Amino acid sequence: MEAPQWTEWYHEQDPNKKRFGGKVEIIMANGEIIVDELGVANAHPAGARPFKREDYIRKFDTLTEGIITKDERNRFISLVQRLPEITATELLELNVQLPMDTLVNGKRDTKGIF
Repeated sequence: MEAPQWTEWYHEQDPNKKRFGGKVEIIMANGEIIVDELGVANAHPAGARPFKREDYIRKFDTLTEGIITKDERNRFISLVQRLPEITATELLELNVQLPMDTLVNGKRDTKGIF
C-alpha cells in the first residue's frame, strides 16, 4: 500500500530531505506485528554509515570476485578513479568486460537482452 508521506519524501527536491527507503509491517501467524522503517540505505550520504570511495571499491571487489579478471578489475577501477578527466573514447570503455568463455550465452546474436 502506498503511503503518501513516502511518496512526498521520494519526490523531495532538497537532497537532505529526499528518501528512497520504506516501511514494512509483517503480521506473523501468531498475530505478532513486526515493523521497521529505513529512510535511506546505511551507505547513503545521509545514512548511518555513509560509504567512502574505498567502501565502494570493496563492494565492487566483493560483487565481482571470481567473475572478472584481476587485470579487468584494475583497468575498470583505474578508469573510474580518473572519471573527471577521461576522454569520450575512454567513456565508451566504462563497462566491466567479462571473459567471453565465462558467459552462459557467450555467442553474439541479434536478440538483445530480452
